[in-house]
Amino acid sequence: MPEVNAAERIAAMYLALGQEAITGVTVQNATAKIPRSIQAAQLPYVVVFPDASQVTRNGDGMLQEVRSYRATLFIEVAVLGSKNQGYDKANPYYEAVRDYFMGRPGLDISSSSDDVFDAEFLGDNGFNLTVYPPVGDEATAFVSITFRHRVTQLLSYQYKD
Repeated sequence: MPEVNAAERIAAMYLALGQEAITGVTVQNATAKIPRSIQAAQLPYVVVFPDASQVTRNGDGMLQEVRSYRATLFIEVAVLGSKNQGYDKANPYYEAVRDYFMGRPGLDISSSSDDVFDAEFLGDNGFNLTVYPPVGDEATAFVSITFRHRVTQLLSYQYKD
């Protein structure tokens, strides 16, 4: 089974979603690496954060890892005090992301991709205003949506002395 990083695959899928012809849905950047900051020119930007995992042995030399991921879509810089700020721009993403990931349970980027994962789209956390980075001079408030994913993967392992 090929070694593929699930967070990187999820990020690549958000970029692929951005290439689909869906009105109001674009993704300029997506990464599984935590950026130092996000600039307005890079938006919409998805950052995939790994979350908790559960690991169990699944036979000789095999582990089953179930890990959750949070994919935060930063849509635009928040302009606080404006009416419906960012709400209209956020709306098309709920259905587009849900449908895209529900149709690709193996995290398939294309029809030629190998099914190396069992993945579930768990939904979203709704409309948010998120400050990123959380501290420092570059902290900026963004209109955002966090989508949740759960990935089950079989991994081989060897004991090391």
